[in-house]
Amino acid sequence: MSETTAITTPQRRPRQPDCRLTDQQLADLITRERPYKVFDGNSLFALVTPSGQRSWRWRYYIRGREKVLLLGSYPEVSLEQARAARDQARDKVQAGIDPADEKREAKLALLIAQESSFEAVARAWHAKWAVGRHERYAEDVMSRLERNVFPVLGHKPVDQIEPKHVVAMMERVQGRGATHVARRVWNTCSQVFR
Repeated sequence: MSETTAITTPQRRPRQPDCRLTDQQLADLITRERPYKVFDGNSLFALVTPSGQRSWRWRYYIRGREKVLLLGSYPEVSLEQARAARDQARDKVQAGIDPADEKREAKLALLIAQESSFEAVARAWHAKWAVGRHERYAEDVMSRLERNVFPVLGHKPVDQIEPKHVVAMMERVQGRGATHVARRVWNTCSQVFR
């Protein structure tokens, strides 16, 4: 090679910016007969369905498999929020955590917590306990629970209810001047906890 000829490297195409969509473009999307994708960048896209729903999804690879994570619906989840959710999910994937599995486990834990809430356990107890009891008495017991206990303790998991929570609930009932009702509610709660 001679000194007069210069070696030229091919010019690289400039990288397109990651964020190609705007709020106006999202608002102007039209529906079609079939669902279609509108990409934002870094595998984030909005899926537009024939019904007009726009949902944010992120395509990623983990352990050699392609997966798609639902990030929310537009406009409830804005463009900036979707990008932030994508970045958080990408960080998890880079750490070896599958965000879809994590989301599924969190949803399952919430479902288990709801099934083990005091209200769910008390209703299951009442269904068994009421068999063979007078109908009116069984209704009174459930009514006392619904009026006095469920608003205070109903949402809490049974294993997280401490004596101080029950005492606070009892003081609330007694504060109304219903000492007799408070005693009956306490007896019912103790049967549920057994």
